[in-house]
Amino acid sequence: MNGNNVRISDLPEFAQAKWRQTFLPTLYDKFFASDQPFDGFCRGSDKFIALLQRIVEDVYPDSDYEVTSADSIHFLVRFHCYIHQFLTDHMFLYPRRIIESTKSDPA
Repeated sequence: MNGNNVRISDLPEFAQAKWRQTFLPTLYDKFFASDQPFDGFCRGSDKFIALLQRIVEDVYPDSDYEVTSADSIHFLVRFHCYIHQFLTDHMFLYPRRIIESTKSDPA
């Protein structure tokens, strides 16, 4: 399993039911509460794994699951981060650059 082929069905059974409705919104809330949302979190760093562990403990308090850099929770979150970054770049940054470049174009 890796970030290219992981699916929600690969998550531990306890995690599947609340994944979209609770886990992901909690994750995004933690990202946007950061001074640098998404920066450094999507690289499998110790900081990122610790963040995922805190969210697992908050969302699934009856679980004793330990998040690692090689498990489905980590891979699936990295996939979501990649998609978010891609959409952010293509929906907000690139159009802004195009608009700015056309303003300075004398043609």
